[in-house]
Amino acid sequence: MHNNKICILIIFLTTHLLIFVDAFRLNERVVFIGDSITHAGFYHSYIQTFYATRFPDRNIIIYNLGISGDTAKGGYQRTSGNNDYLWESDVFSYNPTAAIIMLGMNDASTSILKNSKTPTELEEKTKQQIKWFKDSYSRLLDNLDLLELNSVQLVKSSAYDQTMRNPEARENWKIFGVGKNDLIKRMAREVIETEAFNRNLTVIDFNSPMLTINKEQQQFDSSFSIIGKDRVHPGVSGHMVMAYTFLKSQSLEGKISEVFIDIKKIEDSFYNNCAVKNLKISKDHSLSFDYYSNAIPFPYSIYESTKNLIDFESEFNEEQLVIDGLKDQNYSIYIDEEHIGDFSTDEYSSGINLSKYKTPQMNQANEVWEICQERARIALLTRNIVWSDNQLRKVEGLDRSNIRACKTHIERMLIENKTLTTYMKNVLKDYLEYIDDYSSLRKQIDKLGKQMYQAAQPKVREIKIIAN
Repeated sequence: MHNNKICILIIFLTTHLLIFVDAFRLNERVVFIGDSITHAGFYHSYIQTFYATRFPDRNIIIYNLGISGDTAKGGYQRTSGNNDYLWESDVFSYNPTAAIIMLGMNDASTSILKNSKTPTELEEKTKQQIKWFKDSYSRLLDNLDLLELNSVQLVKSSAYDQTMRNPEARENWKIFGVGKNDLIKRMAREVIETEAFNRNLTVIDFNSPMLTINKEQQQFDSSFSIIGKDRVHPGVSGHMVMAYTFLKSQSLEGKISEVFIDIKKIEDSFYNNCAVKNLKISKDHSLSFDYYSNAIPFPYSIYESTKNLIDFESEFNEEQLVIDGLKDQNYSIYIDEEHIGDFSTDEYSSGINLSKYKTPQMNQANEVWEICQERARIALLTRNIVWSDNQLRKVEGLDRSNIRACKTHIERMLIENKTLTTYMKNVLKDYLEYIDDYSSLRKQIDKLGKQMYQAAQPKVREIKIIAN
C-alpha cells in the first residue's frame, strides 16, 4: 500500500517554484479568462467559495470568462473593447479590476503532432505555432493594459495527460518523443514566462502539480488520471487541485479560527480570528461561551475526493477548538443546541477541528456553496451565448445586433450543418433560448454574488461543552 502523503509532500515542494502573489483586494472584480476548462469548469467557483467563506467582509467577486475551444487569439479578440457585440466586449463589459489568464491547451494543437513526418518538420511547425501563440498572447496583454488593472496573473495551463494508460481513454497523440503536454509546457516556458518577465507579471503553474499527482498515482494504477479519459478536461478532483494550487500561490494557508481555553489558567487562553465572550465554567468542568469567528468553514464536500491527493484540510480548513485542563472523561459539544459529537479529554487537549463535523457553521458554508453553484450555472448560460456569438461573427454579412436574424441563422445551422457535435448543438440551443435574457442573466449573476456574501456573514454561536 503506497503512502499518499508522499504525493502531498511532493506537491508542497513543487509549489516553491511559484512566485507568490497578493490576495485579491477589497471589492475586487476578478475575471478568469480561459478555454473550455474555465468555461465549464469548477476551479474558479471553488476559489470564489473560499473567498466568500474565509473573507466574508471583502466582497470579492469572481467571473467565469472561459470559452470552449478558445485560444490566445480569441482572448485578444474578446478584449478588443468593442461594445457593439458580445464577443468583442466580453471581458471589458465586466469592468474588472483583476484578471487571471489560463490559455494554451488549444494553442498546443495536436495537428502539429498528427501531420509532422520528420522531427525537423515537427520543430518547424512547433516554432510557427509558438509564434502565433506569442503574437496573440501579447496582444491580449496589451489590451488588458488599457484597463489599468490592479493585477494580472498568468497561469500555465492545466495538464494534458499523456501518460495515462487506459483503453477507454482518448487516443494519445505522441510523435518523435513529443506529446501535447510537452507542447503546452514549451509554450508556457517560451511565451508565458517571457511575457511575465518582460511585463513584471506573476505566473501560477497548474501543470506541474497535476503531473506530479499523475506520476505518483500511476505508479500503482496506470489508468489513474487527475484529468480524465479525454486527457484534457479535469474532473472535480482536478479542479480542486487547481484551486488549491491557486490559493497556495496567494499564501492563503491558515486556520479559519482558533479557540484555546485553559480551564486551570484562564489568563493563558487565547483566540485567533475569533472572539469568545460570556465564558462560564462549572465545577465538573462543563463550560459554555458565545463564539464569533471572522470566517466560516470551506465546504467539506468540495475537497472530500482529494483528501488522499492534497492536504487542503490541515492547510486551509481548520476551525480549531482546544481545551486544556478538563477532567479525565468524555465531554459532548453542542453548538446552538445541536449535538456535534462526544470527545475525550485527550482529544480536546490535542485540538478538535470543527470543520470536519456537521456544525451550524458548516451548514452555513454549504448554503454559500449552493448559491455559488447556482451562480455558476447561470454564468455557464452566458458563456454559451458568447460562444455562439463568435460562431455568428464568422457569418459574412450577418448583423449580430439583429437578434431575430441571428436566431434564424442558428436554427438553420442546427438543421443543415452536419459537422456540429452534440455539445455544439446544445450550446447553440442555449443561445436560442436565452439570448433575449442575456442582460437579465448578467444582473442575476451579480445579484447572486451579493446573496452569496450575505449568506457567508458569520454569526454568534453558543457553544456548550457538557461533561458526560
